[in-house]
Amino acid sequence: MKNPVTKMILFATRLPMIGGAVKRWVQNRFDAAFQGWGERSWLFQSLQDAWLEIDAMTRQELQRISDSLAENSPIVDKILDLKVQFSVGAAGLKIIPESSDEGFNDARSISFETWWKRPELGCTISGAQLTRTWARTLPQRGEVFVNLTEEEIIVGTRKQKVPRTQTIECHRVKSPSGLTADKQTGFPIIDGEVVNPKTGASVAWFVRKQNFFGGTGYNQQTTVEEFDRIPTFDPANPSAGGIVHIFHRMRFGQRRGLPCGVSGFNMVRDNMDLHKLMMNCAKIRAEIALVETNPSGELDALLNRKSKLQIATQNVAGASTVKNSFVDYNVSVGGKKIAMKVGSKIEDFVTNMPSPAQQDYLDLHVTYICIAWKVPKMLVMPYSLQGTVTRADLDICTAAFRQDFELIRELCEIVYAWQGEWDLKSNLKFTGEKRLKALKNFHGEMSGEQKQVMARAQRSAWVMDAATPDDAHVCLIRPPRPPNVDIGYTAKALEIEMRLGVKTFQRHFADQNLDWRTEFRQLAEAQVYLTDLCNEPMFKGKVTPGQLTSLAVPQPVDDPTSKPDAPEGDSKEGSPSNQFSKAVIY
Repeated sequence: MKNPVTKMILFATRLPMIGGAVKRWVQNRFDAAFQGWGERSWLFQSLQDAWLEIDAMTRQELQRISDSLAENSPIVDKILDLKVQFSVGAAGLKIIPESSDEGFNDARSISFETWWKRPELGCTISGAQLTRTWARTLPQRGEVFVNLTEEEIIVGTRKQKVPRTQTIECHRVKSPSGLTADKQTGFPIIDGEVVNPKTGASVAWFVRKQNFFGGTGYNQQTTVEEFDRIPTFDPANPSAGGIVHIFHRMRFGQRRGLPCGVSGFNMVRDNMDLHKLMMNCAKIRAEIALVETNPSGELDALLNRKSKLQIATQNVAGASTVKNSFVDYNVSVGGKKIAMKVGSKIEDFVTNMPSPAQQDYLDLHVTYICIAWKVPKMLVMPYSLQGTVTRADLDICTAAFRQDFELIRELCEIVYAWQGEWDLKSNLKFTGEKRLKALKNFHGEMSGEQKQVMARAQRSAWVMDAATPDDAHVCLIRPPRPPNVDIGYTAKALEIEMRLGVKTFQRHFADQNLDWRTEFRQLAEAQVYLTDLCNEPMFKGKVTPGQLTSLAVPQPVDDPTSKPDAPEGDSKEGSPSNQFSKAVIY
């Protein structure tokens, strides 16, 4: 049995409102979800899946605008250069073999570095240049397509198939006209991609063929297009090759990438338009020196002359016409005394553009543009800023630059594993003398550094006898140095944190997205390598590991907390833990 108050509330909620509909008296309402007519603009947005939101027409138009801005806006051009600089570095990325067998790493590095000098199909750029091109294409176009294929070359007197990467322009990856389903599988085609409707997995891509001899008209406006159907790269079968597609995924179900900074495209265009208009005003100001006001509206014939110019042009119908133009100029040059009629006057033509308010508005435009591209304004247009704010801004932008690096790193790891499958079958599959002969036959004359690496591999007995390690496709790719302007301050702060015990090695390496076990192993490998290097006949008795680096010599560490000495049995100077501590700090 409900009490009277409950009955009253239930009755009130059922009272008919205007129009006869039964509604509650109080409704939950967010003001942001209510469209106030006349108060602000209408948002033309709908709720739909990502592959519908980012359709082919939207993607192509955004990529077209991005190319134009990158080619014509110095601000966008500088931003893209910064992304390349801090995602792959000035020299590009270096791929280092990192298996558990150092002998294999030495032999593998020789083979891969030789191939990495010219990995791309159709051009002769090196792998380092290739990573820089990927780093530029990723923010400008929003996506990178790389086809892992092969090329037949002549080695000595025989033909040999060599793996090659083929970077494909993203505007060539699209759906064939009138084709909505794949003929081989019956699967739907979404913006050039054959998609498994049950799993959503990528099956293949349609790539428009390029005709280098057809001219620009063929490439841009042809009505007859030919396509290649290329399978998608399968990590479970790397030797088969295929297309690798990388992009920044913003939503689940997104099939294609978008250029960086799309939210600021209109702001860049407005900035360029404002600059043009203000420049026109400046040109008019430079062209007009004085404005003479007189009853006749014409300049005095005694002091000025007219020059008649005949300019050839066309009318609306396309017929050739001649346009007459008169330009006034002074008879003499220099300051002089003149007399004017009553009612005449001369005034300087002065414009105050850009005004201080307009300059501030243009500066605000640049700020919004940098925010849209996730790049600090200080790097684009350097200016003075307080130190703490500067370090915070640069630390935040480092993560944005790291996003591009991680995508390109994943692509490089795929290329390394795929090329390694061929390398193991061609050059490293033999044992003993055959393996050594295959390496020398393929690589020809080795450089001095390669010969030293090969000598290390032979001493480790891997080239001659050892089997291929299970982790043969593991490699190490380091990011470039971040935009840190106060390395000494950061290093000192880290040293204090490590000494006080408020930060562990695991947490330090986790902040850099690194595995602490791998880093310690690399430190140990470096010390072992230094010891072996100094024991070689060329350096033995002449160089010690301590002369090369302090990592190889135990160093005392002062304790700022003035704690008593640790009892015997704990870590001492010269113990492995003390050496690693010193290595990490320095």
